Amino acid sequence: MVRVGTIVMRRITRAGGSTVDVSSLRAPRKARRAWEKGRRALSAGDLADAQAALASALEAHPRYAAAWTDLGRLHLKQGDYEGAYLAFRQALAADRGFAAAHLGLAVVAARHLDWQEAADRANEVIRLGPGEWPRGH
Repeated sequence: MVRVGTIVMRRITRAGGSTVDVSSLRAPRKARRAWEKGRRALSAGDLADAQAALASALEAHPRYAAAWTDLGRLHLKQGDYEGAYLAFRQALAADRGFAAAHLGLAVVAARHLDWQEAADRANEVIRLGPGEWPRGH
């Protein structure tokens, strides 16, 4: 056995947002499992399974910001910007400090050529987590 001492980790920024949404901490196990299944399906490109699993997660826990955000991402992949916008807004209704939902709204705004809204949302992403969200830059 080799002892290397104590490692102390500190945040490099003082940000007000989160990369893990607060609503996830309150989600029942059934909702978390459905969200995880939906997230895997979304990553694999299986949009039908992703949509069904995310709908199941949201039925079990309607204020699940991570599930709403992934549903928004799914709508973006389908080219449904209105659906994406509504899903990201629901995510922020569940957890207004969830940076991923703000990033999603920035993408929707950019798709609609609303550069001021895109910049405002990107700035909010940076404000919420400057060290964690380089995509906002």
